[in-house]
Amino acid sequence: MLSAMYSPGLFSQEVWSGWLSDEKELFGDMWVKLEAPIAIDRARTEAQLRAFQARITSDADLDRRFTLMCKIFSRAIATPPGEERFLWLWTVLEVFPMKDTTNIRPIGEYLSSILGRSTDEIMSKLAVGRLFGARSDFVHDGYLAYDIAALAEALKKLEAIVLSVLRSVVGLPIVGLLDEYLT
Repeated sequence: MLSAMYSPGLFSQEVWSGWLSDEKELFGDMWVKLEAPIAIDRARTEAQLRAFQARITSDADLDRRFTLMCKIFSRAIATPPGEERFLWLWTVLEVFPMKDTTNIRPIGEYLSSILGRSTDEIMSKLAVGRLFGARSDFVHDGYLAYDIAALAEALKKLEAIVLSVLRSVVGLPIVGLLDEYLT
């Protein structure tokens, strides 16, 4: 929930991992991740987290789905850009808004309801069908037919779609995440 409020990359990797050295050892092992500083207003954040929790737990199915979506999204953003990240991001959309169906139209319908645009416009401008086709090619035929530049763009768009869904589920504004695709 904090990642949804502030930055998706906030918890995408451990800040430190490894062992500590003592004064007798000259080296250590660690990973360091750089992330822009974020000012967090404690009172506002706590109030927002309580509101998120109340909204999600009021519907047992949504609570279960949202928890799973967060786990999968966390895995996606912790995975290096590539086929696996693409698949993890797409899987979030299969949990919700594609719940109980293999039809991709609910993605457009859901985004349409929160963006105030037609479902057909959303599906067309975001090329949801092409993203689904790429997912199907990967899962069923073993390849993702994107060159490096196209994959980078597909991942960027897919992450924006997923973040828009995640943010809207807990009542956060989408803050223009999809604007560049919908103009």
